[in-house]
Amino acid sequence: MGASAVLAVAAPAGAGGPVSIPYSCETGVPSIGTLSAPIDVVTTTTPDPVDIFEKVTYTADLSLPDIEPQAFALNFNYFNVALDVPDGMRAVKVKLQNPGSGTANPALSDVSVSVVDGRILVNLPAVPAANKRFHFGTDGNFTYPFNTTTQSGGTAIVLPRIKITAMATFAAGNGPVNWTAPSVETFTSFFNINEIPCTPDNPGDAILSSTVTNTVSIPANGYSDVPTSLDPAVNWAKHLKVITFTGSTYKPNQAITRAEAVAILWNMLDRPDGEDHPFVDVPSNAPYDAALDWAFTEGIVPNPANHRFKPTNPALRGALIDMVFDMIEAEEGSPWPAEPYADVAATAAFAEAMGWANATNTINEFAGGTQVRPTVAATRADIARILFKTAKNPEWFRPMPTTVLVNPT
Repeated sequence: MGASAVLAVAAPAGAGGPVSIPYSCETGVPSIGTLSAPIDVVTTTTPDPVDIFEKVTYTADLSLPDIEPQAFALNFNYFNVALDVPDGMRAVKVKLQNPGSGTANPALSDVSVSVVDGRILVNLPAVPAANKRFHFGTDGNFTYPFNTTTQSGGTAIVLPRIKITAMATFAAGNGPVNWTAPSVETFTSFFNINEIPCTPDNPGDAILSSTVTNTVSIPANGYSDVPTSLDPAVNWAKHLKVITFTGSTYKPNQAITRAEAVAILWNMLDRPDGEDHPFVDVPSNAPYDAALDWAFTEGIVPNPANHRFKPTNPALRGALIDMVFDMIEAEEGSPWPAEPYADVAATAAFAEAMGWANATNTINEFAGGTQVRPTVAATRADIARILFKTAKNPEWFRPMPTTVLVNPT
């Protein structure tokens, strides 16, 4: 047996030639020692997105490598491949396809693939059975299926192709996002070995790579009803998918609902996860359900005694500023200048948030700067302006994912 396994992959985008990644697959049985590589991953596509809102598609072919003849023949129940999703990627989806060379064996129906807790998991086969085993022969060849009772031979192994689609996060930065070598686990009942973990000797080696940019060219929004003064905010909100209203017009004076407001704030923070919300008036399949999970978890929306969120009610301007204030985790109790607005009571729940909004020039004012109309429904124009100004000003709060993207090239 060799001292380590070798995973041969294509070089990441921009690199020259293939790279080899050594693996160690420890059996835990001294007489057998370290096994050779169980899986190859050959990259067939490594695209470079133009900017972080372009969907990236990777395809990688799984294969079993050439193995040097060795003294032991083993039957494996399964191979599990785990590929960590890098921090710079989001909205990851994965599916299995037949490889370019033909039909996969085992069949795609025998293989499972999923994205769980930031890892892509491929299980070969998904449901092991007594007559479905991988045979690792003394001649260095693999066959599948291999009947462990009769020791009869099987057919050649042609493993599936993994297709991954993903997008870069808002905060991916400027440079490469690398997918590093996966871990591989096998299992055999031979020689009382059981599980065999296989780990890359150099776990930081990249097998897939994309180059992302933290400055994007933001095109004109294309709406005919957006005034020139509002164009920069709507351009930003539309292109960065912070605001995703459909239609050929923006309707800047249309009121936004509480559900829309929560979804937009969630978009701005790159759609983070949250715990289940308790609201009884929100359908489980509501398009804003995940956004509300996050908003409830972070304390951005309160939970009243009747557990009602009232998603179709308008989002009021004062409440919207308070939500943004909580979203950016502005430091409560800071020496915000006292808000000067005649229509904001000092005891209002959003009074401190209004002090912040006044100090940072975040909210548009009325009546010569003496009013902000906090009990009036916020409009599409209001939320675009407020969030655009918020993202442009990192002085008062922690850096936000969209902050790096507000200056168009």
